[in-house]
Amino acid sequence: MVNGQGKWIPSVQRGLLPVFLVLYFVCSLYVMIPFMAGAVGSGYTGLDSYPYGTPSRPMVYRVLMPNIAKVVRAVVPQVIEKPLTERLIQWRDSDEGKQTVKSLFFRPPPLANEVIFETAVVAFVCYLTFLAFIAMFYHLTRALFPDSTSYALLAPVIMLQLLPALMINNAYIYDFSELFFSCALFYLLLKRRWVAYLCVFVIATFNKETTIFCILSFATYFVFRLPRRQFIILLAQQCVLYLMIKGGLTVYFASYPGELIGPHVTLIGNIKAVLRTGDVFVFAMSAALMGYRWKEKPAFLRSGVPMILTHTAIFFAICVPYEYRDFYWSLPFMVLYATHSLIAGAGLADHPLFRKTFA
Repeated sequence: MVNGQGKWIPSVQRGLLPVFLVLYFVCSLYVMIPFMAGAVGSGYTGLDSYPYGTPSRPMVYRVLMPNIAKVVRAVVPQVIEKPLTERLIQWRDSDEGKQTVKSLFFRPPPLANEVIFETAVVAFVCYLTFLAFIAMFYHLTRALFPDSTSYALLAPVIMLQLLPALMINNAYIYDFSELFFSCALFYLLLKRRWVAYLCVFVIATFNKETTIFCILSFATYFVFRLPRRQFIILLAQQCVLYLMIKGGLTVYFASYPGELIGPHVTLIGNIKAVLRTGDVFVFAMSAALMGYRWKEKPAFLRSGVPMILTHTAIFFAICVPYEYRDFYWSLPFMVLYATHSLIAGAGLADHPLFRKTFA
């Protein structure tokens, strides 16, 4: 048996991160397939919404990603846009392109000549935010589990295998950025970088109103960990910023069609839907996996329980049945619960290969 003095361990450790980076990249391409299918299948909330068309409420409140896509589209010079558009049109009209579109999408994406470039821009921006999310999730995990690299290396893999099941039927261009901002804000909370946290909080609220769950996470974790005056000031700042942004967007888009919080069903209807498909067993197994070795999980993770329970209650009360992507804000915590249970249970965290940390 090779012990910790084996000279091969540092060499293998240095090679682990590049190998996993390649794995993340390959998995990211795999995840983009169901994302593109779900995004096109989502109508005015998907790829064919924001470069053209008018999304209804509440989707129209999520203004960050569509405007980033518009800016990218506006700054691309004609000398680049024209040949790219020609290549996209050529691909669309080829046998390979037609077959790809037919096999991947529930219905044809917006690939008319006048909008094909905008569609590509939106998809590209979505992919960049997806890569940013993977990187941020890795760094959040490293901060939570600094003594073993096993968690940070494997948590993104687990996340990337889970995402396709959540987005195949519905996907929106602000989904990956929501995942990124949740990880970024949790990371900044953990590090107590208050100025950066508030700045990112503002930007994230323009992306989607689910930042309200981050306020709850902050309050739960820091209520007894900060001086009372500092805690109240920080909590008040977040509440005021959130109300200003959310209130301003609500007033600005008041004349748009749609509902304030989107289509929904009754609590009983959602419960029946979960029971009908057997998803209740998935919920139960997930809860058991996340709760395994609960006392060994970092305190910051454990403090996320009120946020997740609130999120779950809201899902059953007002959300569309089976649209489990509604859990994206809480998903990083949920995956980290499960990752800890799997790695700690398998004994990987204490393996010599993962004990020596690397950048």
